[in-house]
Amino acid sequence: MLSYRLTLPEGPPTAVVIAVHGLVESAACLEATFPDWVSTGWAVLALDLRGHGNSPRWSDEDLQRHPGDVMVQDVLETFGAPELRVLGRLPALYYGHSAGGAVAAAVAAATLQHGNGAFVPAGVLLEDPFWRLPVTPFQERSVAESAHAHLIDVQSRTASERRAIRKREWPTWSAAEILRSCQAQEDCDPRVVLNGNVIPATPWPNLVAGLTDSSVPVLIVTGTVRTGITDEHQRIALAGGARVEVFEGASHFVRRDMEDRFMRTAGSFFTASLAGTAPAARPQLPLPSGM
Repeated sequence: MLSYRLTLPEGPPTAVVIAVHGLVESAACLEATFPDWVSTGWAVLALDLRGHGNSPRWSDEDLQRHPGDVMVQDVLETFGAPELRVLGRLPALYYGHSAGGAVAAAVAAATLQHGNGAFVPAGVLLEDPFWRLPVTPFQERSVAESAHAHLIDVQSRTASERRAIRKREWPTWSAAEILRSCQAQEDCDPRVVLNGNVIPATPWPNLVAGLTDSSVPVLIVTGTVRTGITDEHQRIALAGGARVEVFEGASHFVRRDMEDRFMRTAGSFFTASLAGTAPAARPQLPLPSGM
């Protein structure tokens, strides 16, 4: 079972937001989203992926499996916790950032296939999800090795040095965001970063098309600076029936760069998804062959 943070509204929740963080982050890194969603009457279930936050570390055996698929299975198994089962009856709104976006999309698709009616997605919101082109679940070794070296260096520093480094990297972030991010770096298992294969094995265009074909609206939010989602990603996502909204000037961390706009967009999308009125971009172009 994964570690998680469950935040409940004052009254009975009308939906549950499943929130999944990115690589080298944690459930705590998503705290800024909780008040808006809880005040709307939704429960928020934010999970620490394996090797992050307070969740179990990676074993040698599990690292030999495909980590992205292990992460998906971890989330699905955590849904079975007795204290969470009642939430599984509610409409589920999935939100994931970066690698967590890739995992969230795969988990949402898996709940449709399981057929037990638990945590079935009403809408899926992905913040600059970590997807590769050409489509593959594998990371480039040089990228993984560079990220691992950076994390090892950061973990060797003092807390104040980590905060200073993070502030130089992302000068517009609030002090609270810096603190949460630095704690997540300290808590992260470096071995999963070195492995790097955190994209689920099912090709992501298939996941997008499978969700939208099941009438689950998918919204991808990205920026224009240091992002992972490219114009080609956007074209494929649109062809698969997703919507794409680009925040001009935002980075890979769209929410942190433009929090007010992001939360308005997320709230409107989730509300429309629950009402069955979220507009979907139907496929206009064929998906590339071989995916």
